[in-house]
Amino acid sequence: MQETRFKTWLNDERGMSVETIRSRISNCKRVERFEGNLDEHWDADRLDDLIDRLTYSKKDEQDGRRPKHKVPIDGDNYKGTATFRQAVSLYREFRSSDDRTAGSPGPPAKRRPGEQQTPKQCAWHAYAAAAITGLISTHGKVSIDEVPGMCDLASSIADEMIKREAEREPEVE
Repeated sequence: MQETRFKTWLNDERGMSVETIRSRISNCKRVERFEGNLDEHWDADRLDDLIDRLTYSKKDEQDGRRPKHKVPIDGDNYKGTATFRQAVSLYREFRSSDDRTAGSPGPPAKRRPGEQQTPKQCAWHAYAAAAITGLISTHGKVSIDEVPGMCDLASSIADEMIKREAEREPEVE
């Protein structure tokens, strides 16, 4: 984890208090202790698999299912897992913003296995995800990953924008 840069980003971009930043960093370190380095997860799949394992519903809890992750939780599995997912989602948002700053379009949209994204699709997906994340954050959510179906919605928006853009472009002979 890029701890120093992440702390700075949480302060500068998210406006978090020192205590909240300390808590999010601690949550990420605990996840790393049991699940491995967050940067390696980022490099592998933009943290998708880890965040998937950090998803635990009330129904899972009611059905007596155990969380899919390896991080031990003393107490409420639902709240504990949500806390870790929120921290890791923030780290993914930090790394995504870092990529966009460096000229990369951000994390790929979720696609069918084997399906590749064009650079234009990546750019539109990042734009749609950022717009949706802005809307979500006004309702108390932290990232696009915390609202079911939002990644798919961002992909759909990106696909529609590409389609509309193609319809406007004059044909080249």
